[in-house]
Amino acid sequence: MEDGYKQTVFGLLRKHRELLGDIADATEALAVKQSALAAIEAAIRVFDPLHVPATEHQRRGAGTTGLYRFVMESLRKEGAVTTLGVATALIRERGWDERDKALATSVRKRAGDALQKMRKQGRVTGERYGNGGELRWRLAV
Repeated sequence: MEDGYKQTVFGLLRKHRELLGDIADATEALAVKQSALAAIEAAIRVFDPLHVPATEHQRRGAGTTGLYRFVMESLRKEGAVTTLGVATALIRERGWDERDKALATSVRKRAGDALQKMRKQGRVTGERYGNGGELRWRLAV
């Protein structure tokens, strides 16, 4: 029985050393990237002394899963939403530029596609709203 424990401890120690090596490699790679970033920021200051570089990386979107989750949360919270309303709320929540018409169109189309798919799944219902060009969506009962 004691041999099993020795082998387990040996394996854990081996894995521990391996992870320490990985951390050292990652730390070195981080230092290289930080140095390159500092050089790029210095070059930017040469051409544009008033430029203030971003302090953190802009996150990418959450993909379609995040969109579906956002739409469902909006429906639960608001009760009824329009496609444009969902798109506008998503743009605001993510901190994107609300004046970007191409972005607004893309997000509206994606939100509409998500809502149409949810309608086919029986999760939501849509009814004409306003002049008939917009749909108001509700959770299916």
